[in-house]
Amino acid sequence: MGEPHRILGVSEDAPETVVDAAYRALAKEKHPDQGGDPDEFTKIKEAYDAVKSENNEANTQSTPGWFGSVFSSEPAETISVIGDPENQPTVEGEIFTVRLKGIIPDMDASEIVRLPDELGKNTCRTVVLFDIQNNTDDVQKWHRDKTTYVDKAGFTYEREQTTIDSDKLGPRWTHFSVEIEPGARTYFVAMVEELPPDARLGKIVHSQYTHAEGLTSGWTEGKERYEFVIEEENRTSIPLPTS
Repeated sequence: MGEPHRILGVSEDAPETVVDAAYRALAKEKHPDQGGDPDEFTKIKEAYDAVKSENNEANTQSTPGWFGSVFSSEPAETISVIGDPENQPTVEGEIFTVRLKGIIPDMDASEIVRLPDELGKNTCRTVVLFDIQNNTDDVQKWHRDKTTYVDKAGFTYEREQTTIDSDKLGPRWTHFSVEIEPGARTYFVAMVEELPPDARLGKIVHSQYTHAEGLTSGWTEGKERYEFVIEEENRTSIPLPTS
């Protein structure tokens, strides 16, 4: 077993889902904010990056010919902005214009989820608010599972799997993947899975794809990546906007 796999405690043929789960469990346990050793946490992060890089290289080499040309295409263009969410930093792409309307850390998520008991004993979560406008002449679908959230230490989180209750949101807000008409805009609420105590978001990245003939799924024609580098967060608990 290679050293990176040994550090993560996974076999060399472990699928990515197992690798991700192992890293997430170790990082939460060994995170410096949890009292872990910073050097040990760094080794875990480096091991994870090495295994992921190795898996990506193997996947690229295993898709030769026509399929290889489809799945190993050029990486998405990254449009990045640095700013304080209170000033609503904005990235303007060809597909979407995305505004980071705010970040609410340590919100009592039991106020907006359908089944609060699924949150466990700690109901505090980080909630992120987006304003999304479709810049194209076709319907575009914003996929809620295409966004990742990275804390200041570089650990990656996804959305909280507990379902938000739509009835508890304002009428202009959604938390589902949503199709947006040409020129239209929507407001999107994302709840991040539980962060370690005192961990704060440092980056938010969303990947967006366009598809052939104006469809919202199928073969990928174009792609963009929107990146928000966060200088500060609004540390005050505020009500979720209703308009």
